[in-house]
Amino acid sequence: MNNLPSFHPTSCATDLSYLRQCCPGSEHGGIRNVILVDKYYQPTLVSALNAAGDSATAQLAAWQAANTAGKIIILANVLGEYDGGTPNESQGYGGTLTRITGMDHSATVEDLNVVGNRAFADAALRSQRHVLWFATERLIWNTHATCGIAVTMPVEREYNSELRYIYTFKWSTTSHPQHYWLPEALLVCADEEEQENTIGFEIVNNEDSDVSFLFTYNPPPATSLTIDLVSVIYNNGTTSTEVLNTFEIFSAEVEPNLPDLLYTAFRKNQLVMPAGTYTFHFELESGSNYTPASFSLNLTVS
Repeated sequence: MNNLPSFHPTSCATDLSYLRQCCPGSEHGGIRNVILVDKYYQPTLVSALNAAGDSATAQLAAWQAANTAGKIIILANVLGEYDGGTPNESQGYGGTLTRITGMDHSATVEDLNVVGNRAFADAALRSQRHVLWFATERLIWNTHATCGIAVTMPVEREYNSELRYIYTFKWSTTSHPQHYWLPEALLVCADEEEQENTIGFEIVNNEDSDVSFLFTYNPPPATSLTIDLVSVIYNNGTTSTEVLNTFEIFSAEVEPNLPDLLYTAFRKNQLVMPAGTYTFHFELESGSNYTPASFSLNLTVS
């Protein structure tokens, strides 16, 4: 009789490792943005993000490369939720009543970008090519698996209701979503981006005894920002040193809740300015992230 080789099953036990943090903080919910990643590019993106470590800047570079390559679709400024996953159970053996064999997941997102996106919504219904990544407050979450997409566009009876596409994403995996740093710069719309790092200015007083300019910065600097009056050109040719020396810049206190920050340049001494056109040339202090770095403003005294 031939001896049969002995069979030793591998252990079914899984080592558990829990990260205990005494003051973990919190991440606020609500799906705010969605990125659909081409499933064939997904391994490349995940590899680049993992190689970036905990550096938000390096992770952003990985996302920008994916965007440049045309491998992602961004649905920005949406409203949605994720159900957290529903475990799948199957028959257990031995002393185990049931086994968890995986999880079914679902996320629902509402998008106001209805006009011009019918072709996208129709194609999404047939798509099996993308992996869902969804963004919460500060993090973006990789769902790991290709998703199916259902799209509806309900029209409510109320006249002031808003039309929206409702996207329902469904996928199955054996794991929960994995988080990375949110690539915020990638999610800013072009019109919003134009509002960043900009300067607005206007003349708020133009009298012989007082000339004032008001400068508006968006967004406000984190601390303080210095603006210098470099030159004053009279009648587009002659430098008016006397006028230049009578102006100085003052800045408002920086408050985090202000929508913008105001700086005022004004005359500190009374000076009668001869009639004519003056060009005031201003510059920001060196190293400022605000643009433009220098700018001019014309003032006509009659």
